[in-house]
Amino acid sequence: MSEEKNNPHPKPFPDVPLLTELYDKETLMQMIFNALMETNSDSFYVKDTYGRLTLVNKKGLNDLGDGREDLLIGWTDYELLGKEFGDQTRQQENYLIKTGNDVSGVIENRDDRSPNSYCSSTTKIPLRDPNGKIVGLAGITRNISDLKFREEQLKYMATHDSLTKLYNRVGLVEYLEEKIQKPDQIMAVLAIDLDHFKRINDTYHHKAGDQFLIWFADLLQNIIQDKGIAVRVGGDEFILVLDKIKSNKTAVQIGYQLYEKFETTLESRYRELEIGLSIGASFYPLDSEDPYHLIDLADEAMYKVKRLGKRNFHE
Repeated sequence: MSEEKNNPHPKPFPDVPLLTELYDKETLMQMIFNALMETNSDSFYVKDTYGRLTLVNKKGLNDLGDGREDLLIGWTDYELLGKEFGDQTRQQENYLIKTGNDVSGVIENRDDRSPNSYCSSTTKIPLRDPNGKIVGLAGITRNISDLKFREEQLKYMATHDSLTKLYNRVGLVEYLEEKIQKPDQIMAVLAIDLDHFKRINDTYHHKAGDQFLIWFADLLQNIIQDKGIAVRVGGDEFILVLDKIKSNKTAVQIGYQLYEKFETTLESRYRELEIGLSIGASFYPLDSEDPYHLIDLADEAMYKVKRLGKRNFHE
């Protein structure tokens, strides 16, 4: 019985020679190099220890936006892709040159000065001379900008209200959990309910109700500006998170400003329906250090306003 038959895991296609049997090592390496230079899926490039581009394939030329190798060779990522991208790649490459280890990761370029802003996944390996000295690096980079954009879209849809474009409850909790990690954070949560909002839908139908909600969302954004976020948690219920304030007093002032601005800019047809605001507030860390409890406390304060007759603000 032959050795192949005795082997419980025989090699496939035993009568077909391997590439290493068809070509010598030098020819095979040249074939691999040519394939890398011609590929249209990934950028392949070589840099020296100063970060200067020495060699780049067709895909790399296209990704860099110029297409002409003679205009790109000798430049670093700082000149080609801007400071933000250059800082990230240089940090990677300094580590590679210092340690001799491969590096990989995702790099984002959002430098407004660069026309080639993109997000890339990259792997880099050291190049050594015959004596083992690192003289440069070879890298393969894949542009994942479209994938990143789709991920950001999905993230936005998961954390924002589709009608008003404000944060939703998922985004609210994520935001609060992030902010309470910061030392010495002062923050206020304002729970807001639109009193008698249902009357708009009943009188002018749902399209008018949607338009009113969009108008109110814009009002919230204008009031808080850069001091926090506005959230639609459901139907006619909203929340403001004010995390860029110096004191709780500022949050109280914003609450009263919102109430006054709402009353003075409300259309007369809605005023006739007695549309109003009930607002309640809670404060971090004064009232609680738990994000869910902060929301509950603000809701309780808001519902207290409703029990007392609506159209008011309760601290």
